[in-house]
Amino acid sequence: MKRVLFFLLPLWAVMYDAAAQSLKKPSITEPSLTLIKVPKYHKNSAGSMGLFDWNMSLGYIDRTTTLKQSGQPSTSNASTGQYFMLHLQESVLSNYFLASKYKRNKRLKIGIQNTIDIGTKWGTAAAENENYTSPQESSLDFFLNYQLGIATALRIRHNLDIGYTYYLFTKTVFSPNTDKYSKVRLRYRHLMAEYSFGGLNAVELKYVKSSKVYYGFSFSNYNRNMSNLYPITADAQTKWYHISIGKVF
Repeated sequence: MKRVLFFLLPLWAVMYDAAAQSLKKPSITEPSLTLIKVPKYHKNSAGSMGLFDWNMSLGYIDRTTTLKQSGQPSTSNASTGQYFMLHLQESVLSNYFLASKYKRNKRLKIGIQNTIDIGTKWGTAAAENENYTSPQESSLDFFLNYQLGIATALRIRHNLDIGYTYYLFTKTVFSPNTDKYSKVRLRYRHLMAEYSFGGLNAVELKYVKSSKVYYGFSFSNYNRNMSNLYPITADAQTKWYHISIGKVF
């Protein structure tokens, strides 16, 4: 009997120690209270700086020509028209295509900008003659505008940016005698305003949705003074209005 106990006591001691270890509380890493910083992203902050702009427009032309002759009362004739236009504006910008390699949206963008308009106009104000001293007949005409400029845009905050473009070469029906002009741009939240000066007088207003689709309204005014029609002088004032739907980047 003593010999049996001699063998059972060590076995019981081993089993008791193993059971005690199995009842110990498992070791668990203490939870961390460190918060993970979530990067902010604004739907309207990517792009929408007006450097890329595609749209289609439907417009109205209003032209008034005032004739003056020495010793005679001034006379005027009016003509109107409509037009449809496809607009494409693209830019080759520094740090735009490689922006994802650094930050998604660089605050400052500078580059070359090309603008092309293809359209058709009709009505009594559609024809482009040497002068507008006589009433015009209704006609149909196609036009092609091209502008080359240096553009820059600065992102101040996610909901505010400004821009400036200087057009080095201009050929446009909106201002036939203009070679160069400037444009400034301001966007605040969903509203964008553009003003052209120094050769082309125009104002553009746009409402930019979060999808970058926008609805716009544009007005431009062109005055042409003709003093080479002696003894008659003529002043032709042409106003262009159009509404557009497009996408801006």
